[in-house]
Amino acid sequence: MFMRFHGIIYEHIAYLKKKNAPKTDNDQNVEDNVEMDSSQDHSLKALIVENLLRFLQLFTEGHNLDLQNYLRYQTNSRNRYDLVEAVIDLLRIYYSNLVEENYDNIIKCLDTLTEFVQGPCPENQVALIDGKFFDVAYELLSLKIDTLA
Repeated sequence: MFMRFHGIIYEHIAYLKKKNAPKTDNDQNVEDNVEMDSSQDHSLKALIVENLLRFLQLFTEGHNLDLQNYLRYQTNSRNRYDLVEAVIDLLRIYYSNLVEENYDNIIKCLDTLTEFVQGPCPENQVALIDGKFFDVAYELLSLKIDTLA
């Protein structure tokens, strides 16, 4: 289950990186053809990521320390899938392309990370620090907001 969650998040990150990368003329022609086919597919995957973030948020809502730690480090598995780091990486990608359509996703990432560390959960707090979360948070909070006159 955690392997699948981790995979979904990182597939979405890879898609967003590819989407945000500068395009050449050759890439544009190929992408126009592919974009028609994958637009609906990506919308479905984006919805899955949104629901996954909400699920992870609710999963840790009761501040169950064991569950919070398990999201970062699965003790009974030979493979580890750090979902705290995955959500931080997703937040970083959303921030790197700061457009209005990503605002809700940024908020969902922040809400999910909040639940991961509340209680408190010191190990997940350390993971936030190690994941360079504060760099992104500082930049987000430093943005100037233009108000309508």
